Amino acid sequence: MAKKKVQIVIFKSSDGSCQKITHVLLLKTNRQRGQFWQNVTGSVENDESFLASALREVQEETQLQINQEILKKIEVEYFFIDRKKRKVHEKVYTFITDQDQIRISEEEHTEYRWQAIDDINEQSYLYYTNYDAFSKALKFWQS
Repeated sequence: MAKKKVQIVIFKSSDGSCQKITHVLLLKTNRQRGQFWQNVTGSVENDESFLASALREVQEETQLQINQEILKKIEVEYFFIDRKKRKVHEKVYTFITDQDQIRISEEEHTEYRWQAIDDINEQSYLYYTNYDAFSKALKFWQS
């Protein structure tokens, strides 16, 4: 059975709308996890749904309070083998905020930044799935 994970791409706009998306949130993992930049990610726990996991991970990793009406599931899923040689099934979610300040989970991350979307490219992320999720989430909002 595959390990279930979620990835959440968080965008910022001055008014919280998809018309003025300017930045994407990147979190830097701690030394034990490799010190790379990524979107919010996390594991689905026990009998938790993917949606419930995404809502929980956003709250745990950023302290942003959101609800399921704000969080959008995009039609992107990944199947891969993780660094611990486990099969993984990951679903992607996205939302837009107008908040600048977040509070990161210091257990997992050392810093965060709001990166201008025009400055994002494949080298901004260690893993292709993070960049691909960013690209597809941006297209979701711009279509």
